[in-house]
Amino acid sequence: MSRMGWDKKLIVVSLCSCVPLSVMAAEGITTANKTSTYYSFGEDLKRFVVPELNVIPSNGSVDNVKALSKSAGISFAIVQSDVYQAYVHLAKEDPDPAIRQWAHDLIASLRVVMPLYDEEVYFIVNKDSPLKIYWILKASVWLSDLWVAVLI
Repeated sequence: MSRMGWDKKLIVVSLCSCVPLSVMAAEGITTANKTSTYYSFGEDLKRFVVPELNVIPSNGSVDNVKALSKSAGISFAIVQSDVYQAYVHLAKEDPDPAIRQWAHDLIASLRVVMPLYDEEVYFIVNKDSPLKIYWILKASVWLSDLWVAVLI
């Protein structure tokens, strides 16, 4: 079995130990589109742990936050950390009070349980692009500093 296969099963078991089975059986998990890794996580959770779990496909993390906050029948959602953090930032920092209130209301009843895995993000360019690795590394450092500033 591939390392990813074992990692995936370990993640599913770890997640299940955090959530009472009676809660998960009666509810659902919102994931992403049916061809995504996140949907596969939901299907594995259903297959290996809670056969009654309703795995709900979605358009991704933004929709998942909204669905978990506003929809009945959804116990938890798979959400990318940067998307959730964007809602937190809007709730605290947006200059428009209406947007701050909207974001606050959306995430007020939510909490992060655990990360599923470290997600890598790549800079990808066309083969004939004039961008050089030096520029990309410089941008990565800038983005890392910016992200730390946002978190503080």
